[in-house]
Amino acid sequence: IKSIIFEKIILKNHDIIKYLSQKMGIYHSESILTKVRINNKPEKLYYFEFRINREYLKKINKRELIVLKNKSDHSLIYTGGDIELWNKKLKKTIKKIDFNDSLKILISDKYLCLNKAIYEEDLEKTLSYFDIKYLAKVQAFRYLFGDNGHGFGHENLLVAFNTSTLKFYPFVHRDNSQYNSLTMPEIDGQFNGFEILGIAGPLFSVISKSDLLAEETKKYLTKILTSDFINEYSIDSIVKTHNSYYYSSAFRTHLNLYHKNQIQLNIEKLKATLY
Repeated sequence: IKSIIFEKIILKNHDIIKYLSQKMGIYHSESILTKVRINNKPEKLYYFEFRINREYLKKINKRELIVLKNKSDHSLIYTGGDIELWNKKLKKTIKKIDFNDSLKILISDKYLCLNKAIYEEDLEKTLSYFDIKYLAKVQAFRYLFGDNGHGFGHENLLVAFNTSTLKFYPFVHRDNSQYNSLTMPEIDGQFNGFEILGIAGPLFSVISKSDLLAEETKKYLTKILTSDFINEYSIDSIVKTHNSYYYSSAFRTHLNLYHKNQIQLNIEKLKATLY
């Protein structure tokens, strides 16, 4: 199973994304924190991130999921530009994958139709390719995390296709990044995603027009925030644990120089808006 290694230990996103994803039942890109010695230098903490490919999906018993990739594009779901170019990349990629012809035709049809629907901003057709309740969890993640859309736009959008349900499922991953406390937009109580759209691509721009999705998002947020499922204390514990990995962060925590984490602030805002 291929993996990549990178040093971003100072960032808190990995641990929090993993925690929220697991608690909320959202597909996410897995990373493992471990000590590594490189070229006889002192050991450092690095994250190993697993590639989301067929081998990895088999390992986690998700054989029904497939993820198509083309160079830096994570999933070949339309994120802007010439739609015909996307169609050409898609057909070229599907031709190379090791599936029988009937499955290739099915996959090609679903991807082409979804991309066309996103491109044409057809809300009804776009939503028909997704599980609404799953999308509501992803939108709820965005409100909790304070997501600025980076992981859902351009070539960062990571979406798997389920060959059993014939639906698409967005992943969250390390490219999901946060607004800071100065630029995080105010939550208006509509929960349609427009106020947190940020730089998210065409897919999220289209689905944000759905009243049904907005209502499901609101219901799910109310459910998890009234059940001690996710709270300020659990997030604070994750942040403090992460800070302990890095000397200067641990020192600042010890001196109590850290203010509330952005997610803690988001939870306070959400609770004040919801009830």
